[in-house]
Parts: sequence; structure tokens; C-alpha cells
Amino acid sequence: MGLDMYLYTKEDFEKPSAKESCYWRKVNWLHRYFTEVATNADEVENDNLTPFFIRREDLKLLITHCAEILSSCVFPIEGEPTWQDEAETWLPTQSGFFFGDTAYNEWYLNDLVHTMDKVAQVLADYPDEEFIYMAWY
Repeated sequence: MGLDMYLYTKEDFEKPSAKESCYWRKVNWLHRYFTEVATNADEVENDNLTPFFIRREDLKLLITHCAEILSSCVFPIEGEPTWQDEAETWLPTQSGFFFGDTAYNEWYLNDLVHTMDKVAQVLADYPDEEFIYMAWY
């Protein structure tokens, strides 16, 4: 068991045999991000198996946050916040049952890169679509 996370286009989600556009596993900071920025976040009591409506603008902002954190890791400036500080500010981890590691480490950085690549590709592949995020744990 674990935190399995899916991003669908709205059109695909409404089909009986829905195929996700992106898949992540135990990327708890991303789960936190999606459940906080979703347009229906205030209406949701339980985030397990609940569709969250995600705007394109929030996916673009997610890419920006990932890039900012990675930039502060690659090009640290003395006296400026560390990449871990930036991560805590922009995309903080979230603990939870089966949610995985909450440390800011190389796995976190790898997930940032993977997320940037996947989300950028989805935005390019589906320029006119709306998106739905859902997690299962």
C-alpha cells in the first residue's frame, strides 16, 4: 500500500476506462500541493479517491516552484535560503499513513525533476484540457 497519485484530463476521467496522464507514487509534497490548490478543495472532507479539479495555471505554477527549488540547489548563494528552505516554503512535504519519506533529500529532488518533465509534457500534449487529480491510499 502507498500513496498512488494520478493526473487525468477531465475528458479522459469521464470515460469508463480512464487512463491517467501522469502517475506518481508517494510524492507526498505533490499530494499536498494538489489538494491545496484544487478549485474544489474547500468542499472535500476526505482526500482519498476524491477528484480534485486542477487549473492549468496551477500546473504551470507547480513547474515554476520545482524550478526555483532546483535552481537554489544547483546555484546556492551564500546568505540566501538553502534549497531545503525553499522546498519547505514552496512545496513542503506532508506526513500521512503510507505517504512515504518526508525528508528533503535526493529522492525529493528526483521527484521535482520527474514532476517538472511530466507536467510540462501533459500541458504540451493537452493544450485545451482541464485536469483532475486523484489519490488512492
